[in-house]
Amino acid sequence: MDSKRIGIATTPALHKQVDFLNASHEYLIEIHRDYQTSGIRIIDLFTGQSAEVFATMDGQGGVGRGMEQSGFYVGLQHDYYCFGLMKGSGAWVKQVIVESKVSDLTLLIYGDSITEPEGYFPKADFSKSWTQLIINNMPGRAMSSGRGGTTIHQVLERIKNELPYVKATYVMVTIGTNGGNTEENLSELVTYIKSQGAIPILNNIPANESNTHIEANVLIEKVRQKFGIKGCKFDLATSVNYDGNDVDRTTMYFEDYDWGKIYHHPNVKGSELMYLRTLIDVPEIYQ
Repeated sequence: MDSKRIGIATTPALHKQVDFLNASHEYLIEIHRDYQTSGIRIIDLFTGQSAEVFATMDGQGGVGRGMEQSGFYVGLQHDYYCFGLMKGSGAWVKQVIVESKVSDLTLLIYGDSITEPEGYFPKADFSKSWTQLIINNMPGRAMSSGRGGTTIHQVLERIKNELPYVKATYVMVTIGTNGGNTEENLSELVTYIKSQGAIPILNNIPANESNTHIEANVLIEKVRQKFGIKGCKFDLATSVNYDGNDVDRTTMYFEDYDWGKIYHHPNVKGSELMYLRTLIDVPEIYQ
C-alpha cells in the first residue's frame, strides 16, 4: 500500500507523520488501550520506520449541568476493530493478535460503564475511581474491564474470550444497571467463572435515581445464596442512610440529558465508599 492509494484513517496528528507507506511493504499496526490512554503505532516491517500518536481521555465528570469540566475525548478501543479504506480497492490483513498487558491475576473486574470510569472520570481524579482504588491497594495483580452500555450477555462473552487466557484467582462482576439479568443467565455466569478455576464475586449494583437497583439486587442476592458466593453491597454504599433504597445523589455524577436526569455513575465520593465496601464484603482479595 502507499499513501496515495491507501489512507489510514487515524488522527490528523498521526496522518501527517505517515508519509512512508509503500505498496510493496508490510506494516504492523498496534492499537493500544491502557485505561484512559489510547494510542496507535504503525511500523514498516521492511524499513523499521514508524509513526505513533497517544492521547489520554479526560472525562467531563457529569453531563450537561452536571459537567465538571469540558474534558477531552479519546476514542476508546474496546472489543471490535475494523480497517477502512479512504482510497484504493483493498488491503490484506494477514494476522490479528490480541495481547493483555498482564496475566495470572489475583483479581479481574468486569462490568458495564460503572466499571469503566475511564470513560467519564476527569483525568486528575482517575486514581480515585473505585476500580483504581481496588487495583492500587491490592498486593497482587489486578485489572478491570468495563464496557459502557453492556448487559450480562456481553459481559459473559468477554469473560469467555479472556478469562481462559488471562486467568485470575477472583473474578468480580457488577452488572444489571442496563437490564438483562435473569436467574438463568446470572447462574450461567457464575458457573462459567467457577469452571475456569476462579472464585466469582457477584456485586450488588449501585443505587440509582429510578430505583431499578432494588429489584436487580434482590435477584443478585438470590443467585449469590444459590451458589454460596460473596458480593459487594454497592447499593448500601451509594444510598441515603446506607439502606440500599434511594440513591445518595452526592455519591454520583449528575448527568443532565435531553431525555432525562440520571445519577448512575459513582463520583469520587461514591467510589471511595464503594472501595471501602469491598474491605467489608470481600477482604480476602487484599490478602
